[in-house]
Amino acid sequence: MKTDKLLHRIFAARPQILCRLAGLEDRGYTQRSLELKEVGTRLDGLLWPGDETAPFVFWETQFYRDEDFYYRWLAGIALSLRQQRIKHWRALVLYPDRSYDRGDITPFGPVFEAGWIQRIDLEDLEQAESMDWGLDLLRLIVADPPASGPLVTRIARHSVEACPAEADQRQIIGLLETVLIYKFPRLGREEIRKMLHLPDVELKDTRFYQEVFAEGEAEGETKILWRQLNRRIADSPASYRTRVTALNADQLDALADALFDFQTEQDLADWLDRHG
Repeated sequence: MKTDKLLHRIFAARPQILCRLAGLEDRGYTQRSLELKEVGTRLDGLLWPGDETAPFVFWETQFYRDEDFYYRWLAGIALSLRQQRIKHWRALVLYPDRSYDRGDITPFGPVFEAGWIQRIDLEDLEQAESMDWGLDLLRLIVADPPASGPLVTRIARHSVEACPAEADQRQIIGLLETVLIYKFPRLGREEIRKMLHLPDVELKDTRFYQEVFAEGEAEGETKILWRQLNRRIADSPASYRTRVTALNADQLDALADALFDFQTEQDLADWLDRHG
């Protein structure tokens, strides 16, 4: 699963997390994509404000080293400002750690100095003074296995303790499942639980434990992946479950990546016809 798709899913579901990173109030932001005319470029990372006085927020993930990154990204931002007549904007780029930031910012120094563009290293979020489940979720993406267990526990507890609405609980659980698929695509639920030292006694009463780690008819990644498909497509027909269960590990990895682009049941059927 590509990291940019993973974060796109998280920020689309909860744009407040990105607002938190940018130091902005949540002013009714929604995640959108923007197709730039003339150059055939697409900016997938854009928070569109619900309040016309709030800034647009461009965001990008950079999980590989690219010396030309800022030239390409800022050129796309500049073109979108002209085409969309955007007057107020901010931009964030997320790196796993500072070693990935190899782009040349010399031509754009004044824009960085003005604070319009922020560079955020996910590893530095461990030092953040204020902890919340959204930042914990981003920490989990880059955390080593020993540090992942406490993060999973905190997020799972939050889904029960701090979110009384069941819809909010399920959304947090779904995002947590997605990150676990990304981090441990080949491991079953019991392997994940043991590796992260997740204690049964602390999680057994949470919806996350009951739905993901509790005993059930399906195991590991296939179970979580099927739940993700149901959320994405809305109650995928049971006839597809047999075909998904029969996939090997590499095919499950590919499906976990592809499902972010599915819109209808036919998309799943076409994918299984090509790969199943």
